[in-house]
Amino acid sequence: MKFRILLVPALAVLTTLMMSGCGSSTNREADRIERLYRYMVSTIENEDINGVMSLYSPGFLENGYNKTDVRNIYLDFFAAYHNIDENITVRDIDISGNYAAVEIREWWQARDQNGTLVYVDPAIFVDYWKYENGDWYLYGNQEYDISLKQAKPLRYGAGRPVKVK
Repeated sequence: MKFRILLVPALAVLTTLMMSGCGSSTNREADRIERLYRYMVSTIENEDINGVMSLYSPGFLENGYNKTDVRNIYLDFFAAYHNIDENITVRDIDISGNYAAVEIREWWQARDQNGTLVYVDPAIFVDYWKYENGDWYLYGNQEYDISLKQAKPLRYGAGRPVKVK
């Protein structure tokens, strides 16, 4: 399935992102980003496409996926799944100027159209954010590689059904 949205999984060993030595303004910005993840969880669980998309920069680009692609993938996801239980834990945030790399752990479960519970095992991802127009937005890795786009769908593609009693 093609439902792997938002963020791209780390392909190799993840660099440990440290916030040591960060000033209080950087800590405030990290807190803002963490609040945005809480908002993201809420908008996904409520199938709020406008809320989800408000988190994305117009310049978002992640391995060939742009903001329009992401919107379409979310719409497909929301059409396929309901009663979504989204879980994101922010593990580390590295802020450098107007850019942030955020390591998260994410998993979700939901009911498909047949009522089957679908569960996605926890995975680690790195999201890239940019501070623009007074707030933080998902910006992507700014890489355009059509082969990655075809081989590696964005998040929400690896759901597996579990037995429902």
